[in-house]
Amino acid sequence: MGDQLQQVYSALTTFPGNIVYHIIVNFSILNALFSTISTQRSKHDPIQKRTVFGLGVLLGIRILFFVYSFFSGTVFTNSIDTLPILDWLSTTFSLIIIIWMWLFPDTSHVVDASASALVVLTIIFAALSGTWWIGKYPDISFNQSFLDDGWNLYGLSLLCICIVLILIRVPIKFGIGLGMLVTLFVGHLLHLITPNVQGNYPGGIRLFQMAAYPLLFALSRRVDFQEEELLIIPEEPIVVEDTGPYIINPEEFRYIISLFEDLYPKKINQLVTRVVAEIMKADICIRIKHTSDHHFILRWGYDRHHQREIDEIKLHEKQVPLLASSFRKSVSLRLHASSTSPDLYSLGKALNLTSTGHLMGGFFPAIDNTGIILLTPHSNKRWDQENQRYFGEITNTLHTIFKDVESYILYADEDDIEIIPDPNAKRDEKIQKDTLLKLIYFLETQTTEEKQEGTNI
Repeated sequence: MGDQLQQVYSALTTFPGNIVYHIIVNFSILNALFSTISTQRSKHDPIQKRTVFGLGVLLGIRILFFVYSFFSGTVFTNSIDTLPILDWLSTTFSLIIIIWMWLFPDTSHVVDASASALVVLTIIFAALSGTWWIGKYPDISFNQSFLDDGWNLYGLSLLCICIVLILIRVPIKFGIGLGMLVTLFVGHLLHLITPNVQGNYPGGIRLFQMAAYPLLFALSRRVDFQEEELLIIPEEPIVVEDTGPYIINPEEFRYIISLFEDLYPKKINQLVTRVVAEIMKADICIRIKHTSDHHFILRWGYDRHHQREIDEIKLHEKQVPLLASSFRKSVSLRLHASSTSPDLYSLGKALNLTSTGHLMGGFFPAIDNTGIILLTPHSNKRWDQENQRYFGEITNTLHTIFKDVESYILYADEDDIEIIPDPNAKRDEKIQKDTLLKLIYFLETQTTEEKQEGTNI
Protein backbone atom coordinates (compact mmCIF):
# COMPACT_ATOMS: atom_id res chain seq x y z
CA MET A 1 0.00 0.00 0.00
CA GLY A 2 2.82 2.37 0.88
CA ASP A 3 4.62 1.72 -2.41
CA GLN A 4 1.43 2.33 -4.37
CA LEU A 5 0.90 5.66 -2.58
CA GLN A 6 4.47 6.69 -3.33
CA GLN A 7 3.89 5.93 -7.01
CA VAL A 8 0.75 8.10 -7.00
CA TYR A 9 2.64 10.90 -5.22
CA SER A 10 5.46 10.68 -7.75
CA ALA A 11 3.00 10.78 -10.66
CA LEU A 12 1.29 13.94 -9.34
CA THR A 13 4.55 15.79 -8.70
CA THR A 14 6.36 15.01 -11.97
CA PHE A 15 5.56 15.52 -15.65
CA PRO A 16 2.98 14.82 -17.10
CA GLY A 17 0.96 14.00 -13.95
CA ASN A 18 1.60 17.44 -12.46
CA ILE A 19 0.03 19.02 -15.56
CA VAL A 20 -3.11 16.93 -15.01
CA TYR A 21 -3.20 18.07 -11.38
CA HIS A 22 -2.99 21.76 -12.34
CA ILE A 23 -5.65 21.37 -15.05
CA ILE A 24 -8.14 19.69 -12.70
CA VAL A 25 -7.63 22.22 -9.91
CA ASN A 26 -7.69 25.31 -12.14
CA PHE A 27 -10.70 24.19 -14.16
CA SER A 28 -12.58 23.39 -10.96
CA ILE A 29 -11.99 26.95 -9.76
CA LEU A 30 -12.86 28.36 -13.19
CA ASN A 31 -16.12 26.40 -13.30
CA ALA A 32 -17.10 27.65 -9.84
CA LEU A 33 -16.17 31.22 -10.81
CA PHE A 34 -18.28 31.25 -14.00
CA SER A 35 -21.26 29.74 -12.16
CA THR A 36 -20.99 32.29 -9.35
CA ILE A 37 -20.69 35.18 -11.81
CA SER A 38 -23.85 33.95 -13.54
CA THR A 39 -25.68 33.79 -10.22
CA GLN A 40 -24.41 37.23 -9.24
CA ARG A 41 -25.69 38.78 -12.46
CA SER A 42 -29.18 37.33 -12.00
CA LYS A 43 -29.56 37.93 -8.25
CA HIS A 44 -27.20 40.86 -7.50
CA ASP A 45 -26.39 39.18 -4.23
CA PRO A 46 -23.64 40.67 -1.98
CA ILE A 47 -22.54 37.21 -0.82
CA GLN A 48 -22.02 36.07 -4.40
CA LYS A 49 -20.11 39.27 -5.17
CA ARG A 50 -17.79 38.46 -2.29
CA THR A 51 -17.46 34.88 -3.55
CA VAL A 52 -16.61 36.06 -7.07
CA PHE A 53 -13.76 38.12 -5.60
CA GLY A 54 -12.46 35.16 -3.58
CA LEU A 55 -12.62 32.73 -6.50
CA GLY A 56 -10.95 35.29 -8.78
CA VAL A 57 -8.03 35.72 -6.39
CA LEU A 58 -7.81 31.95 -5.91
CA LEU A 59 -7.71 31.33 -9.66
CA GLY A 60 -5.09 34.05 -10.15
CA ILE A 61 -2.80 32.50 -7.52
CA ARG A 62 -3.09 29.01 -9.01
CA ILE A 63 -2.50 30.21 -12.60
CA LEU A 64 0.54 32.26 -11.63
CA PHE A 65 2.10 29.27 -9.90
CA PHE A 66 1.25 27.00 -12.84
CA VAL A 67 2.87 29.39 -15.35
CA TYR A 68 5.97 29.77 -13.17
CA SER A 69 6.35 26.02 -12.65
CA PHE A 70 5.68 25.29 -16.35
CA PHE A 71 8.54 27.53 -17.46
CA SER A 72 10.85 26.57 -14.62
CA GLY A 73 14.29 25.49 -15.78
CA THR A 74 13.96 27.31 -19.12
CA VAL A 75 12.85 30.89 -18.61
CA PHE A 76 13.34 30.93 -14.84
CA THR A 77 16.74 29.72 -13.67
CA ASN A 78 17.42 28.07 -10.32
CA SER A 79 13.69 27.43 -9.95
CA ILE A 80 14.32 24.44 -7.67
CA ASP A 81 15.38 26.95 -5.01
CA THR A 82 11.97 28.66 -5.12
CA LEU A 83 9.39 26.21 -6.50
CA PRO A 84 8.85 24.09 -3.35
CA ILE A 85 8.32 27.19 -1.21
CA LEU A 86 6.08 28.83 -3.83
CA ASP A 87 4.09 25.59 -4.04
CA TRP A 88 3.46 25.67 -0.28
CA LEU A 89 2.76 29.41 -0.45
CA SER A 90 0.08 28.97 -3.13
CA THR A 91 -1.36 25.97 -1.27
CA THR A 92 -1.62 27.92 1.99
CA PHE A 93 -2.96 31.05 0.27
CA SER A 94 -5.60 28.90 -1.40
CA LEU A 95 -6.49 27.34 1.94
CA ILE A 96 -6.98 30.75 3.58
CA ILE A 97 -9.21 31.95 0.74
CA ILE A 98 -11.29 28.76 0.75
CA ILE A 99 -11.80 29.02 4.50
CA TRP A 100 -12.69 32.71 4.14
CA MET A 101 -15.34 31.95 1.50
CA TRP A 102 -16.95 29.01 3.27
CA LEU A 103 -16.93 30.23 6.86
CA PHE A 104 -17.49 33.95 6.44
CA PRO A 105 -19.71 34.61 3.42
CA ASP A 106 -21.16 37.78 4.97
CA THR A 107 -19.16 40.99 4.96
CA SER A 108 -17.16 41.45 8.15
CA HIS A 109 -14.36 43.99 8.47
CA VAL A 110 -12.89 42.14 11.44
CA VAL A 111 -12.77 38.83 9.55
CA ASP A 112 -11.35 40.47 6.42
CA ALA A 113 -8.65 42.22 8.45
CA SER A 114 -7.78 38.94 10.20
CA ALA A 115 -7.53 37.11 6.88
CA SER A 116 -5.27 39.86 5.49
CA ALA A 117 -3.04 39.63 8.55
CA LEU A 118 -2.84 35.86 8.08
CA VAL A 119 -1.78 36.36 4.46
CA VAL A 120 0.98 38.77 5.53
CA LEU A 121 2.24 36.29 8.14
CA THR A 122 2.26 33.55 5.49
CA ILE A 123 4.35 35.71 3.16
CA ILE A 124 6.82 36.42 5.97
CA PHE A 125 7.02 32.68 6.71
CA ALA A 126 7.70 32.01 3.02
CA ALA A 127 10.47 34.64 2.93
CA LEU A 128 12.16 33.14 6.00
CA SER A 129 11.80 29.65 4.49
CA GLY A 130 13.47 30.83 1.29
CA THR A 131 16.50 32.23 3.10
CA TRP A 132 17.14 28.82 4.67
CA TRP A 133 16.27 26.59 1.70
CA ILE A 134 18.22 28.26 -1.11
CA GLY A 135 21.29 26.20 -1.92
CA LYS A 136 20.28 23.13 0.10
CA TYR A 137 19.13 21.03 -2.92
CA PRO A 138 20.29 18.40 -4.03
CA ASP A 139 21.85 17.59 -0.66
CA ILE A 140 18.35 17.02 0.72
CA SER A 141 14.88 17.11 -0.80
CA PHE A 142 12.39 19.67 0.47
CA ASN A 143 10.16 16.91 1.84
CA GLN A 144 13.05 15.78 4.06
CA SER A 145 13.49 19.23 5.60
CA PHE A 146 11.82 20.60 8.70
CA LEU A 147 10.27 23.31 6.51
CA ASP A 148 7.97 20.77 4.89
CA ASP A 149 6.71 19.67 8.31
CA GLY A 150 6.36 23.30 9.38
CA TRP A 151 4.21 24.26 6.40
CA ASN A 152 2.14 21.11 6.71
CA LEU A 153 1.49 21.64 10.42
CA TYR A 154 0.54 25.24 9.66
CA GLY A 155 -2.07 24.04 7.18
CA LEU A 156 -3.33 21.33 9.54
CA SER A 157 -3.74 23.89 12.33
CA LEU A 158 -5.78 26.18 10.09
CA LEU A 159 -8.00 23.32 8.97
CA CYS A 160 -8.54 22.00 12.51
CA ILE A 161 -9.58 25.42 13.80
CA CYS A 162 -11.86 26.10 10.87
CA ILE A 163 -13.54 22.69 10.98
CA VAL A 164 -14.44 23.42 14.61
CA LEU A 165 -15.64 26.91 13.67
CA ILE A 166 -17.86 25.69 10.85
CA LEU A 167 -19.43 23.15 13.22
CA ILE A 168 -20.08 25.92 15.76
CA ARG A 169 -21.36 28.55 13.32
CA VAL A 170 -23.29 26.04 11.17
CA PRO A 171 -23.83 28.35 8.18
CA ILE A 172 -26.59 27.43 5.76
CA LYS A 173 -25.58 24.65 3.36
CA PHE A 174 -22.41 24.18 5.36
CA GLY A 175 -22.24 20.41 4.75
CA ILE A 176 -20.39 20.68 1.43
CA GLY A 177 -17.99 23.21 2.89
CA LEU A 178 -17.32 20.93 5.83
CA GLY A 179 -16.76 18.03 3.44
CA MET A 180 -14.24 20.06 1.46
CA LEU A 181 -12.31 21.12 4.57
CA VAL A 182 -12.26 17.55 5.89
CA THR A 183 -11.01 16.28 2.51
CA LEU A 184 -8.17 18.81 2.53
CA PHE A 185 -7.41 17.91 6.14
CA VAL A 186 -7.06 14.23 5.21
CA GLY A 187 -4.64 15.19 2.43
CA HIS A 188 -2.44 17.18 4.80
CA LEU A 189 -2.60 14.40 7.39
CA LEU A 190 -1.65 11.79 4.79
CA HIS A 191 1.34 13.85 3.71
CA LEU A 192 2.42 14.13 7.35
CA ILE A 193 2.17 10.35 7.92
CA THR A 194 3.45 9.05 4.57
CA PRO A 195 5.43 11.81 2.82
CA ASN A 196 7.23 11.35 -0.46
CA VAL A 197 10.64 11.83 1.13
CA GLN A 198 12.50 11.83 -2.18
CA GLY A 199 10.36 14.59 -3.67
CA ASN A 200 10.01 18.33 -3.26
CA TYR A 201 6.21 18.61 -3.45
CA PRO A 202 3.35 17.24 -1.27
CA GLY A 203 1.84 14.48 -3.39
CA GLY A 204 -0.74 13.48 -0.77
CA ILE A 205 -2.09 17.01 -0.54
CA ARG A 206 -2.32 17.28 -4.32
CA LEU A 207 -4.23 13.99 -4.49
CA PHE A 208 -6.94 15.21 -2.12
CA GLN A 209 -7.01 18.70 -3.61
CA MET A 210 -8.10 17.09 -6.88
CA ALA A 211 -11.03 15.58 -4.99
CA ALA A 212 -11.86 18.69 -2.95
CA TYR A 213 -11.66 21.56 -5.44
CA PRO A 214 -14.64 20.47 -7.61
CA LEU A 215 -16.77 21.09 -4.49
CA LEU A 216 -16.14 24.83 -4.93
CA PHE A 217 -18.97 24.76 -7.45
CA ALA A 218 -21.40 24.58 -4.52
CA LEU A 219 -20.42 28.12 -3.53
CA SER A 220 -22.64 29.45 -6.31
CA ARG A 221 -25.65 27.57 -4.91
CA ARG A 222 -25.46 28.64 -1.27
CA VAL A 223 -28.22 31.24 -1.53
CA ASP A 224 -30.77 29.08 -3.33
CA PHE A 225 -32.72 28.56 -0.12
CA GLN A 226 -33.29 32.30 -0.01
CA GLU A 227 -35.30 32.36 -3.25
CA GLU A 228 -38.06 34.75 -2.39
CA GLU A 229 -40.95 32.49 -3.30
CA LEU A 230 -43.12 34.13 -0.68
CA LEU A 231 -43.38 37.23 -2.82
CA ILE A 232 -45.66 35.32 -5.20
CA ILE A 233 -48.86 34.82 -3.24
CA PRO A 234 -51.91 34.75 -5.52
CA GLU A 235 -54.54 35.04 -2.80
CA GLU A 236 -53.03 38.13 -1.13
CA PRO A 237 -51.70 41.44 -2.44
CA ILE A 238 -47.98 42.05 -2.45
CA VAL A 239 -46.86 44.79 -0.09
CA VAL A 240 -44.99 47.42 -2.08
CA GLU A 241 -41.56 48.26 -0.71
CA ASP A 242 -41.73 51.53 1.19
CA THR A 243 -38.58 53.15 2.51
CA GLY A 244 -40.36 56.21 3.84
CA PRO A 245 -41.50 58.66 4.86
CA TYR A 246 -42.29 57.22 8.28
CA ILE A 247 -45.84 57.64 9.52
CA ILE A 248 -44.55 59.29 12.69
CA ASN A 249 -41.39 61.24 13.42
CA PRO A 250 -39.10 60.51 16.40
CA GLU A 251 -40.42 63.46 18.42
CA GLU A 252 -44.03 62.31 18.12
CA PHE A 253 -42.99 58.76 18.91
CA ARG A 254 -41.22 59.89 22.08
CA TYR A 255 -44.32 61.80 23.13
CA ILE A 256 -46.60 58.76 22.65
CA ILE A 257 -44.19 56.49 24.49
CA SER A 258 -43.77 58.97 27.33
CA LEU A 259 -47.44 58.46 28.16
CA PHE A 260 -46.58 54.87 29.10
CA GLU A 261 -43.78 55.64 31.57
CA ASP A 262 -45.92 54.56 34.53
CA LEU A 263 -47.69 51.69 32.83
CA TYR A 264 -46.91 48.05 32.26
CA PRO A 265 -49.91 45.94 31.29
CA LYS A 266 -49.36 42.72 29.39
CA LYS A 267 -51.11 44.04 26.31
CA ILE A 268 -48.71 46.97 26.05
CA ASN A 269 -46.04 44.67 24.58
CA GLN A 270 -48.34 43.62 21.75
CA LEU A 271 -49.41 47.19 21.12
CA VAL A 272 -45.82 48.41 21.04
CA THR A 273 -44.67 45.78 18.52
CA ARG A 274 -47.66 46.73 16.39
CA VAL A 275 -46.80 50.43 16.60
CA VAL A 276 -43.16 49.75 15.67
CA ALA A 277 -44.23 47.55 12.75
CA GLU A 278 -46.50 50.34 11.47
CA ILE A 279 -43.87 53.04 11.93
CA MET A 280 -40.99 51.09 10.35
CA LYS A 281 -43.17 49.56 7.61
CA ALA A 282 -41.93 46.12 8.70
CA ASP A 283 -43.88 42.99 7.79
CA ILE A 284 -43.12 41.35 11.14
CA CYS A 285 -42.09 42.89 14.46
CA ILE A 286 -41.26 40.72 17.48
CA ARG A 287 -39.99 41.53 20.94
CA ILE A 288 -37.09 39.26 21.90
CA LYS A 289 -35.55 38.38 25.27
CA HIS A 290 -32.39 36.45 26.06
CA THR A 291 -32.78 34.10 29.02
CA SER A 292 -30.26 32.75 31.51
CA ASP A 293 -30.50 29.25 30.00
CA HIS A 294 -29.05 30.51 26.68
CA HIS A 295 -32.36 30.72 24.84
CA PHE A 296 -34.18 33.50 23.08
CA ILE A 297 -37.88 33.99 23.78
CA LEU A 298 -39.72 35.66 20.89
CA ARG A 299 -43.13 36.87 22.04
CA TRP A 300 -45.71 39.58 21.52
CA GLY A 301 -44.98 39.53 17.81
CA TYR A 302 -47.16 41.21 15.20
CA ASP A 303 -47.54 40.25 11.53
CA ARG A 304 -48.44 43.50 9.78
CA HIS A 305 -48.91 41.82 6.42
CA HIS A 306 -51.62 39.46 7.70
CA GLN A 307 -52.67 41.77 10.58
CA ARG A 308 -52.41 39.12 13.27
CA GLU A 309 -50.45 38.37 16.41
CA ILE A 310 -47.64 35.79 16.41
CA ASP A 311 -47.41 32.94 18.90
CA GLU A 312 -44.50 32.70 21.30
CA ILE A 313 -41.32 31.07 19.96
CA LYS A 314 -38.27 29.74 21.78
CA LEU A 315 -34.89 29.33 20.07
CA HIS A 316 -31.51 28.29 21.42
CA GLU A 317 -28.78 30.90 20.93
CA LYS A 318 -26.83 28.39 18.78
CA GLN A 319 -29.66 28.60 16.26
CA VAL A 320 -29.20 32.37 15.98
CA PRO A 321 -25.45 32.95 16.55
CA LEU A 322 -25.25 36.42 14.99
CA LEU A 323 -28.22 37.62 17.01
CA ALA A 324 -26.61 36.18 20.16
CA SER A 325 -23.33 37.88 19.34
CA SER A 326 -25.09 41.21 18.78
CA PHE A 327 -26.82 40.89 22.13
CA ARG A 328 -23.55 40.20 23.91
CA LYS A 329 -21.87 43.16 22.23
CA SER A 330 -24.94 45.44 22.56
CA VAL A 331 -24.80 46.45 18.90
CA SER A 332 -27.61 46.62 16.38
CA LEU A 333 -27.84 43.98 13.66
CA ARG A 334 -28.73 44.08 9.98
CA LEU A 335 -28.85 40.93 7.86
CA HIS A 336 -29.42 40.77 4.12
CA ALA A 337 -32.04 38.28 2.97
CA SER A 338 -29.36 36.26 1.19
CA SER A 339 -27.21 35.85 4.30
CA THR A 340 -26.09 32.27 4.83
CA SER A 341 -26.15 32.70 8.59
CA PRO A 342 -28.37 30.14 10.38
CA ASP A 343 -30.19 33.05 12.05
CA LEU A 344 -32.52 33.67 9.12
CA TYR A 345 -33.01 29.96 8.50
CA SER A 346 -33.94 29.28 12.14
CA LEU A 347 -36.31 32.25 12.33
CA GLY A 348 -37.92 31.36 9.02
CA LYS A 349 -38.45 27.76 10.09
CA ALA A 350 -39.90 28.78 13.47
CA LEU A 351 -42.26 31.28 11.82
CA ASN A 352 -43.17 28.94 8.94
CA LEU A 353 -41.77 31.34 6.35
CA THR A 354 -40.34 30.31 3.01
CA SER A 355 -38.17 33.44 3.12
CA THR A 356 -37.51 35.69 6.09
CA GLY A 357 -36.57 38.69 3.99
CA HIS A 358 -34.20 41.22 5.51
CA LEU A 359 -33.64 41.45 9.27
CA MET A 360 -32.91 44.34 11.58
CA GLY A 361 -32.52 44.11 15.35
CA GLY A 362 -32.20 46.70 18.09
CA PHE A 363 -31.89 46.85 21.87
CA PHE A 364 -33.35 48.62 24.86
CA PRO A 365 -30.38 50.32 26.57
CA ALA A 366 -31.82 50.27 30.09
CA ILE A 367 -32.95 46.65 30.05
CA ASP A 368 -30.62 43.66 29.96
CA ASN A 369 -31.02 41.12 27.18
CA THR A 370 -34.14 42.52 25.53
CA GLY A 371 -34.81 44.03 22.15
CA ILE A 372 -36.94 44.04 19.01
CA ILE A 373 -36.36 42.42 15.62
CA LEU A 374 -37.96 43.37 12.30
CA LEU A 375 -38.42 41.08 9.29
CA THR A 376 -39.65 41.73 5.75
CA PRO A 377 -40.60 38.34 4.24
CA HIS A 378 -43.45 39.74 2.12
CA SER A 379 -42.38 43.20 1.00
CA ASN A 380 -38.67 42.35 0.81
CA LYS A 381 -37.91 45.82 2.11
CA ARG A 382 -34.18 46.33 2.63
CA TRP A 383 -32.95 48.07 5.73
CA ASP A 384 -30.39 50.80 5.08
CA GLN A 385 -28.31 52.94 7.43
CA GLU A 386 -31.03 55.58 7.69
CA ASN A 387 -33.54 52.90 8.75
CA GLN A 388 -31.03 51.63 11.28
CA ARG A 389 -30.44 55.11 12.70
CA TYR A 390 -34.16 55.79 13.03
CA PHE A 391 -34.78 52.37 14.55
CA GLY A 392 -32.02 53.09 17.04
CA GLU A 393 -33.87 56.22 18.16
CA ILE A 394 -37.00 54.15 18.66
CA THR A 395 -35.27 51.45 20.70
CA ASN A 396 -33.57 54.12 22.80
CA THR A 397 -37.04 55.37 23.71
CA LEU A 398 -38.88 52.07 24.10
CA HIS A 399 -37.19 51.09 27.34
CA THR A 400 -39.33 53.62 29.23
CA ILE A 401 -42.44 51.46 28.97
CA PHE A 402 -40.68 48.26 30.08
CA LYS A 403 -39.02 49.59 33.23
CA ASP A 404 -41.69 48.61 35.76
CA VAL A 405 -42.69 45.04 35.03
CA GLU A 406 -44.67 44.45 38.19
CA SER A 407 -46.60 47.71 38.36
CA TYR A 408 -49.69 46.71 36.42
CA ILE A 409 -51.54 43.67 35.18
CA LEU A 410 -53.98 44.01 32.34
CA TYR A 411 -57.05 41.84 32.05
CA ALA A 412 -58.50 42.26 28.58
CA ASP A 413 -61.77 40.90 27.30
CA GLU A 414 -63.14 41.27 23.81
CA ASP A 415 -65.45 44.15 24.81
CA ASP A 416 -63.52 46.08 27.43
CA ILE A 417 -60.09 46.74 28.91
CA GLU A 418 -59.55 46.82 32.63
CA ILE A 419 -56.30 47.92 34.26
CA ILE A 420 -55.67 46.80 37.84
CA PRO A 421 -52.94 48.88 39.54
CA ASP A 422 -50.40 47.73 42.04
CA PRO A 423 -51.60 48.83 45.51
CA ASN A 424 -48.10 50.11 46.30
CA ALA A 425 -47.88 52.26 43.21
CA LYS A 426 -49.59 55.60 42.76
CA ARG A 427 -50.91 55.84 39.21
CA ASP A 428 -53.41 57.93 37.35
CA GLU A 429 -55.77 55.30 35.90
CA LYS A 430 -57.60 57.80 33.75
CA ILE A 431 -54.40 58.83 31.94
CA GLN A 432 -53.46 55.20 31.45
CA LYS A 433 -56.82 54.21 29.99
CA ASP A 434 -56.93 57.30 27.79
CA THR A 435 -53.45 56.50 26.53
CA LEU A 436 -54.43 52.97 25.60
CA LEU A 437 -57.51 54.19 23.77
CA LYS A 438 -55.44 56.82 21.92
CA LEU A 439 -52.92 54.21 20.82
CA ILE A 440 -55.64 51.79 19.71
CA TYR A 441 -57.33 54.58 17.77
CA PHE A 442 -53.97 55.53 16.22
CA LEU A 443 -53.38 51.95 15.03
CA GLU A 444 -56.91 51.54 13.70
CA THR A 445 -56.60 54.84 11.83
CA GLN A 446 -53.34 53.77 10.21
CA THR A 447 -54.76 50.38 9.24
CA THR A 448 -57.86 52.01 7.74
CA GLU A 449 -55.75 54.50 5.77
CA GLU A 450 -53.54 51.71 4.39
CA LYS A 451 -56.58 49.72 3.31
CA GLN A 452 -58.03 52.83 1.67
CA GLU A 453 -54.75 53.48 -0.15
CA GLY A 454 -54.71 49.89 -1.37
CA THR A 455 -58.26 50.22 -2.66
CA ASN A 456 -57.38 53.44 -4.51
CA ILE A 457 -54.36 51.79 -6.09
